Amino acid sequence: MIRRKLSGYEPSLAEKLALSPQDIKSDVFQSMSDKYSISIAVGYPVKFSDGIRITMIIFQPEKETLFYSKQFFILMKYLFLMANAVGKADNFICAGQSAIWDREGKLLIQVNATQEALLVLDTETGKVMMIEKDHCSRSE
Repeated sequence: MIRRKLSGYEPSLAEKLALSPQDIKSDVFQSMSDKYSISIAVGYPVKFSDGIRITMIIFQPEKETLFYSKQFFILMKYLFLMANAVGKADNFICAGQSAIWDREGKLLIQVNATQEALLVLDTETGKVMMIEKDHCSRSE
């Protein structure tokens, strides 16, 4: 499958470049899909009756065009965290490396691949803390 993003996620361009689903159905990508028997997925702003959405347009050989739109497209920067397991699970070893990043994408804190720890982020101050397993108490 070929994947290509034509406009990027630039909201200032989305309104100007958006096409209706009807305009897209006769697209050159459908012709290429039919001719070469390949599926092609293209990210593009699409103008639906309820507004413009960033959409994955899927062209398949000799099939109707499919549209998959982002459910939420809000221009905000978010704190990001990843919580991963460590140790053995079933027939594999978990990757660990839980981490927290700030709104600019800067890594704030990360545990290693084998470390059992709880990462804490104070969203008001931006301070992070790691509580390692040895420092935790458990009530039974």
